[in-house]
Amino acid sequence: ELLKASKKKTLVGPVTDYVHVYLLTELARVKLKSSVSEAKALLEEVGEGLDAVVERDPLLHGFYYHIKSEYHRMMGPADVFFRYTMLYLAVTPLDDISLDVQRVLAFDLGLSALISEKIYNFGELLQHEILSSLEGTPHAWMAAMLAAFNAGDIAAYETLAAKHAIRMNAQPVLVVNKALLSEKLAICALVQILFETPSDARVLSFDEIAAATRLDEDRVERVLMKALSVGLIKGRIDGIDRTVSVSWVAPRVLDRAALGTMANSLTAWAAKGD
Repeated sequence: ELLKASKKKTLVGPVTDYVHVYLLTELARVKLKSSVSEAKALLEEVGEGLDAVVERDPLLHGFYYHIKSEYHRMMGPADVFFRYTMLYLAVTPLDDISLDVQRVLAFDLGLSALISEKIYNFGELLQHEILSSLEGTPHAWMAAMLAAFNAGDIAAYETLAAKHAIRMNAQPVLVVNKALLSEKLAICALVQILFETPSDARVLSFDEIAAATRLDEDRVERVLMKALSVGLIKGRIDGIDRTVSVSWVAPRVLDRAALGTMANSLTAWAAKGD
């Protein structure tokens, strides 16, 4: 009936009420199976008017975020799929989502975080309860893999990659993005080094970075440029002395280990003040 109504132009006009928003979103869900371009147009219409229609309603916004995430699951990019799926989870209790769907969402969130060129902080996902849905499944390695990237722990990554090589190689998106993953892990390792270094001592040589990231020295500058371009750090590269001076590191969602590191840094800084 909804499809018939849309063909009769009964759903045209501005998004002005709750029911209209719901119907347009439901129509977009149906259209995803037959006409992605029409689904996109409907979702854009809903998105433009949603906040003006009602205050943040968990059911209505959750439905919109879910369909929006399904669209970006199909069309990309990975970071937008990640964002809308996390928004969906923010307004939808896990008890309202079946365990099978939780597991799909958790694994796909992990994949999207790993292959996105814009996501370098995995703390928000690591702290979300949905990852626990993967425990005891063939995809249980995903949480450990995300933790390795979040900590820039190259040794942990290599151990996991060796142990779960068959399962990882069964994911085409990981196989085709192998070079991206390698560079991304090196950037995460760089950011971790800087995070652990006192702010008044963040001048590192290319040799130090190469050793910590396990990169050939001729690749260090590229990694630094990437970290600067995506806003993970601010600073200045000295190509002559082959050093980088970092004045700022992007804030992160911290786990307990990272909080401990920060506490130690603050203690050391306070001691200097004394």
